[in-house]
Amino acid sequence: MANRRSFLKYSLGIPFLNSNALNNLFNDGSVTKPIVVSTWDSGIQANNEAWKVLSKNGYALDAVEKAANALENTINCCVGLGGNPDRDGFVTLDASIMDEKLNCGAVTFLEKIKNPITVARHLMEHTPHVMLSGAGAQQYALQNGFALEDGKLSEDARKTYQNWLKKSNYEPQINIEQQQGSRGNKGGPFAPPFLKTEVQITIRWERLLWMLMEDLLEPVLPVVWLSN
Repeated sequence: MANRRSFLKYSLGIPFLNSNALNNLFNDGSVTKPIVVSTWDSGIQANNEAWKVLSKNGYALDAVEKAANALENTINCCVGLGGNPDRDGFVTLDASIMDEKLNCGAVTFLEKIKNPITVARHLMEHTPHVMLSGAGAQQYALQNGFALEDGKLSEDARKTYQNWLKKSNYEPQINIEQQQGSRGNKGGPFAPPFLKTEVQITIRWERLLWMLMEDLLEPVLPVVWLSN
C-alpha cells in the first residue's frame, strides 16, 4: 500500500500526465494499490477523505462516496447546494456512480437534496433503475429518508447570482467549446493540454470531479461524477 506522501505525490501529479505516462504509472509498479485519482484543486480534499477509507483497507465504493460527500458538504462554486445556481436562481445537482461490477446509478436536475451522490448510490443498489431526474429524483430521495433542504442560496452564490442578474447575459452558442482555445476541434476548454485527436486517450477527464479508485480486491475502478 502506498504511504500518504507517495499517494499525494502521484494523485496530485496525475492530471498533468499524458496517456502513456498515466498508463506507465499504473502498470510499472511505481504505485501500488489502493489508488485514487481526482481532478481540479478540490480533488485534494476529495483524496484526503477517500484515503481515510482506503488506508484502512476499506471498500473503494465507500471511499468515492465519502470523497464526493466532502465536496457536497462544503461551500464552493461548482459542487453541492452551496454552488452557483442556474439562470433562474435554482441550484440543481447531478451525480453518478459506478461500482466494480459496472452497476451504476445517477440523479440529475436534483434540487434541495444535500448529498446526490448518496442518492445515486442508493438508486444503484436498491432499484433496477439507472437514472432519475428532477422531481422524480427528489421524490425518490425523500421516500428513502433523505432530508429536504430549504434551497436557500449560499452567500457566495447569492452575490454571484445578483451580479449576473445585472446584465443577465445568456447567449448560448452551439458547440462553442469546440472553438475555444488553441486546440481548435481537438478538445474543449476543459480538455487536458495534451489532448490530440490522433492519440487514444484512455482516461477522460470530466468537468468538475471525475474520480477513480482501485482497492486491494477489485479489478475495475469505481467511478463517481458530480456537477451542478
